[in-house]
Amino acid sequence: MTRRQLTMFLATISVMEAVIIGAIVGATAGPTMGVLVGVGGALFVWLIVGVVGRTIARVGTWATLARRYPAIEGVGFDRGARVISLGLGRPWMRLNNCVEAVADESHLHMRIGLPGTGDGRPVSIPWEAVTSVEASPMGQARLDIEGVRLWMPRAVVADELALREALTRSEAGDEPADSETEMAR
Repeated sequence: MTRRQLTMFLATISVMEAVIIGAIVGATAGPTMGVLVGVGGALFVWLIVGVVGRTIARVGTWATLARRYPAIEGVGFDRGARVISLGLGRPWMRLNNCVEAVADESHLHMRIGLPGTGDGRPVSIPWEAVTSVEASPMGQARLDIEGVRLWMPRAVVADELALREALTRSEAGDEPADSETEMAR
């Protein structure tokens, strides 16, 4: 899912909510009140999403990451950015479907991807700061980042996971180091 798809989903839910609540209130309190309550309810969803997103970006583990690893200028959270679920600290403490993530050769770039959160307080975590990347069950990966533990979809960090596994195998002498793996570092 992308940020645009998430925005369209929330817009659809908001319109449906406005129609349903407006119809119920309109049938009991009059059409004018129904329209006002329906529109107010739809706007309330957007207010909650914006406040929650901004709060997440300013407190807790995300704030720690943002202080340690400020965003690099020019990182494109364009159509290639995936909206993911991210576990912070514990796998069950998740930000579900509201973090955009892009990985490149040198950094893992993330930001809060909720509509109404401005820039989403992006972070750019250098791969050197990631002390371990391990595959975990159900398509997840666990990252240890200098005292902070994250869980995210394995597909986001698949290249880094494969690179570290190849380096571990070559250091153990199981297979010769791939020249592309050496060049990537």
